[in-house]
Amino acid sequence: MIEENASELKYEDTSIKCFKEGKIAVLQIKANVFSTLVNFTESGKFFKLFELIEKDKEISSIFLYNEPDCLSTKQYDIFIENIYAEKGINHDFSSRKISDKILRAREIVVLNRFILNISNSSKLFVIGLQGNIATPFFGASLASDIRFGSTDLVFSFPHIKYKFHPGGALPFFISKYLNPGISSEIIFRGEDIKSNKAMDLGLINKIITNDDFKENCIKEINASYNLEQCCIARTKSMMNCYSRKELKNYIEKEFNIFI
Repeated sequence: MIEENASELKYEDTSIKCFKEGKIAVLQIKANVFSTLVNFTESGKFFKLFELIEKDKEISSIFLYNEPDCLSTKQYDIFIENIYAEKGINHDFSSRKISDKILRAREIVVLNRFILNISNSSKLFVIGLQGNIATPFFGASLASDIRFGSTDLVFSFPHIKYKFHPGGALPFFISKYLNPGISSEIIFRGEDIKSNKAMDLGLINKIITNDDFKENCIKEINASYNLEQCCIARTKSMMNCYSRKELKNYIEKEFNIFI
């Protein structure tokens, strides 16, 4: 149970953990997040924590990171296979039953709400990515202000084999970071992107060693991004005022086309 007026922001269950480290709110993703996305009770815990963090004036930064494998193609495969009525055959989603499409729609809707929470946050939003990261959370991570990647970070693109459009608003965000040719190459070919290449492309800000990943990320935030909350909020409101409107339009268009 997440307490509404918790003086110490502290919560943990099998999927997520939340605590304060000085002026930083730390959110740890501990388990397969794709199944959480289609469970409104479980995903509701994320949004309640986001709400409490935004209200806390002592917090200037949010650091969200994943345990290795939680956001991986392997876990995405498990999720997708579970929403198919027929198992292990032609992966053409258009042939599936409507009950499966409802779960797919939930994934899109909840993930987009997650992205909007990141984009609209008044805090400095930092994401730490470890191991293999599948399409939806590669896209979602680009909504953050700062991204750290582990040395073994790999962005993978399972949407290709499932014949899905790339989720996590990836088409929207990647075109903000890269030129159209490189963006198209990444989205349509789907070749893995390892940490060094991601760094070269500007898709992550820094590579952090796997050992003591969380601790080293927090040290980096404190050393390099130790700003007052009012300064962060005002700066972000000016930096993102136009892109937030564009993101909202993108999400509405995705909803109208695919749901």
